[in-house]
Amino acid sequence: MTQGPAGPWSALLHPLSWVYGPLSARQIRRKQQRAVRVNVPVISVGNLAVGGAGKSPFVRLLVGWLQEAGHRPAIAMRGYGAANPNEADEVREHRLACPDVPVLAGPDRVFEIQKAQREGVPFDCVVLDDGFQHTQLARDLDVVLIDGTRPPVQTTTLPAGWLREPAIGLQRADAWVISGSMGEDDQAATAHLAGQPALAEVRAVWQGVHTVQGEEVSVQGKRCVVMAGIARPERIREALVEAGGIVAAMPPLADHDPISAGRLDQFRALSSEADALVLTAKDAARLGDRLQGWPVPVWIPQLALEVSSGEAALRQRVLSVLQ
Repeated sequence: MTQGPAGPWSALLHPLSWVYGPLSARQIRRKQQRAVRVNVPVISVGNLAVGGAGKSPFVRLLVGWLQEAGHRPAIAMRGYGAANPNEADEVREHRLACPDVPVLAGPDRVFEIQKAQREGVPFDCVVLDDGFQHTQLARDLDVVLIDGTRPPVQTTTLPAGWLREPAIGLQRADAWVISGSMGEDDQAATAHLAGQPALAEVRAVWQGVHTVQGEEVSVQGKRCVVMAGIARPERIREALVEAGGIVAAMPPLADHDPISAGRLDQFRALSSEADALVLTAKDAARLGDRLQGWPVPVWIPQLALEVSSGEAALRQRVLSVLQ
């Protein structure tokens, strides 16, 4: 068993997980019974666990495939971490990366999709970001992304483990995809749990570091302050060090948490003693103009999602929904 978000305290929280697991499963089933179908195909991308498995880059990968096939996808999502869902970091990131794709954000995805349809927003399909537990919206394809380092068979439900619902919920998925690498035994156990083998495998590929203007730079020997308000910030640290960079400071920053003026001042002070501020595209999107006048260059790591196995099968499964 892997430790949950509570770290060494996870073992003490198992009784709470025994309560949380059945409750979450019951709530999901209740919402599923009242699922609303919108009049365009819906492809859901989700996860069994909290934390980053690469759902948002995966969503953009599918959006790109749909566009290549001549479709006009929209992205629908909750919009966590902001009073106004349209100002949420991941919403901003999607809009920057896919400027020609409508991004519909709000807690009631059905309402947002139907509102956009009434307003004449042009789209003929929807990719639902982080939608596996959002069962009140009916979908035509349910794809679950599983972090290879946190297979569902090796953990339990919150708060002792990482799972949002019991692992058996994976059987609701039409397909599951491995993000990163997963051991053969865990892969076989997860396939048994899901009732089917993984459809594909994807991985994040380091593509260097760029300025906010898009120019590639070298981090070799550079002292960097790292801002990574994402679920798995250690991945940025590891990639930066592997590229020859030096992590001078990396204050913890929770995923989706707003960055206060005081917190930003802390990063600014640390940056003044470094060569650069390195921050994720998500953090750059949510900070926007607040990065102007930074005392050192601001650099953004470029990570691309690559299908390392099963691309043809995955692409065919996605596009078949619209045939």
